[in-house]
Amino acid sequence: MKNYMSHNKKMVKGIIIGLCMLVLIIIGVFVNSYLLVDNKGNTVAPQNDILSVNSCDGFHPVPNNLNDNMAIPVLIMSPDSMGCARLNFTVIYDYNDTTYGVRWPRIAELNPLFYIGGYHPLTNNDSLNVTENNAASLFQTQVIPNTIDLANMKIGSNFTVIYIIKPLKNATGFYDYSLLKPNCERYPLAVVYDINTVNASDFSASIKGPTPPCVSPPYKLSTVEVSGIGYKELK
Repeated sequence: MKNYMSHNKKMVKGIIIGLCMLVLIIIGVFVNSYLLVDNKGNTVAPQNDILSVNSCDGFHPVPNNLNDNMAIPVLIMSPDSMGCARLNFTVIYDYNDTTYGVRWPRIAELNPLFYIGGYHPLTNNDSLNVTENNAASLFQTQVIPNTIDLANMKIGSNFTVIYIIKPLKNATGFYDYSLLKPNCERYPLAVVYDINTVNASDFSASIKGPTPPCVSPPYKLSTVEVSGIGYKELK
């Protein structure tokens, strides 16, 4: 009888330990599924919803540049909302081609292509300087995929990158740059409750400035589509 009871106790103890380990594994998987990477590469935990590509549907195109009326397309989001952007790229030359004076890394990091902020003009005597204000801490972002292996991409082939964006409750405001658009430009972004309150005067004059000089990577942005993000054209 004693041996039987001892055997049963060991069995129960083993079952309890096994159940505890199973619970810990489930908790670990659940927590890891909620961990995200911000646009600086830091791991962060979202406060509400998971930033998932499953939330992206009904994509529609956004104008890339100034139209005939010289209107500037500005992206619009609501505070604490969630939106997605689908950027379509075309490979235009081989990543290790040095014709353009630089050899690009084989693995293209796509996270640094997206950042949000604004410009602040500073006057010092007769000179005018412009500083940037990085607003990364006011947004949760996810990029899918994080990288592209350019060695697997032939010239003329295409690839798509999806950026998932969630402004936090304190992100209300106006940002001179956000998503990439063709010709080294970026879309201004307004995080507001009412789209009718957005005016060109809410942004710095830089959004109407000339296209900044840049070195073209081996891939070129062709189209930008958004889901859960509106836009307004401002003059």
